[in-house]
Amino acid sequence: MAGAARPLATVQSLENDMATDGGAAANSLPHPYVMTAAIRPDLVTNVLDQFSNNSRRRFYAFLKKAGHQTSAESWGTGRAVSRVPSGGQGAFRNTCPGGRKFAPTKIWRRWQRAVNDTEKCHAILSAITASAVPSPVMARGHEIDEVPELPLVVSDTAEGV
Repeated sequence: MAGAARPLATVQSLENDMATDGGAAANSLPHPYVMTAAIRPDLVTNVLDQFSNNSRRRFYAFLKKAGHQTSAESWGTGRAVSRVPSGGQGAFRNTCPGGRKFAPTKIWRRWQRAVNDTEKCHAILSAITASAVPSPVMARGHEIDEVPELPLVVSDTAEGV
């Protein structure tokens, strides 16, 4: 999809209730170069999905000493039993009650994924360009029936309000 359909934006004044005043040449500004990028909804959706995955995951890990903080002791060798106490004593093995976990999670796991910087920049440019075209803005559910044109450029008198 192409970028902004109109190469010029009309400067709106506040005195005439959002109506254009004067000549068209005096009150028109060219669109910035950013508004000429291609609109790529698939790229914007992909980057937003990657960012939402990063904010969804919280890192967690088990204590390094978990399962080893017990008073269980081995009987040693020579009694024809295993050297790790089990059966309710909460020993060190992962099969014993109260023992350590098998392969506990570590804090150095890759919890978040990197987003490609070039892809992120193209998605931002595409989103800015889409904000200047009425059809994608209305597709998002915004009511722009009373807005004269997109992008809406207001004169400097708006700073005094």
